[in-house]
Amino acid sequence: MKIIQAKNLSDFLKINDFFWKIWKEEFNIDIFDKIDEYKKQIIYFIEKDWIIISAITCKLIDTDSYIRRFATNKNNRWIWIWTILLNELIENLKWKWIKKIFVTSEIKRISFYEKFSFIKFWIIKNVWNTQVVEMKKDLI
Repeated sequence: MKIIQAKNLSDFLKINDFFWKIWKEEFNIDIFDKIDEYKKQIIYFIEKDWIIISAITCKLIDTDSYIRRFATNKNNRWIWIWTILLNELIENLKWKWIKKIFVTSEIKRISFYEKFSFIKFWIIKNVWNTQVVEMKKDLI
């Protein structure tokens, strides 16, 4: 397994299908079409036997970045997959002189991001019936 950066329409279609399957299962979403959105983001993913098992997307705005989606399919939720994808993204953003990275984290995932020096900066709120908190990390 290796990390791949999404660069072409085929990659974006696969990413869209991957996230749709994840969110359909979790949030009962019928339609999920974010391909145009993905074309404007940095995306890394890992495949196993030609099937995406984990992916992370990030939107750049000026000198800040925002993790938009980050998921791993249920059968492959090993912490090292999340770790290598997030590390790859962070290192890439540093090379682009991005100053901060932000993420909206589910309450149960806060400790994962804290291991990467993310800090909570926003109160708990509800998104799609899930409690989340805004977190950030300084890169420079």
